[in-house]
Amino acid sequence: MQNFIELDLVKGQTFSQIITVTDNLGNSVSLSGYNVLSTIRRNIGVTGVLGQFNASLINATGNQVQLQLYPSGSTGFANIRAVADLIAYDSGNINVIGLLPYIRLNIYESISTSEFGV
Repeated sequence: MQNFIELDLVKGQTFSQIITVTDNLGNSVSLSGYNVLSTIRRNIGVTGVLGQFNASLINATGNQVQLQLYPSGSTGFANIRAVADLIAYDSGNINVIGLLPYIRLNIYESISTSEFGV
């Protein structure tokens, strides 16, 4: 599995994508009993948050996560490149697992946008 995927989003449109994840070493990991979280940031390591995907496990044993972003969640940014991380955590937040792939995002103002305004 590659370490990153690149996704295109359009501001104001519903986005949904199912991805298969591994742990940070690329190994399959059982996510039974875990929740997932995906935070969108301008760059890796930046503390400021641009938004969050609605992330949910759809197949814990198959390591499949669904990421969704509804129009209201994308109104604050457009024509930018961003990143999103993926983590899995148990109900007590005791065990936290960083997941691959990292997500690179291209967020467009409209479908016809051909270049970023960055």
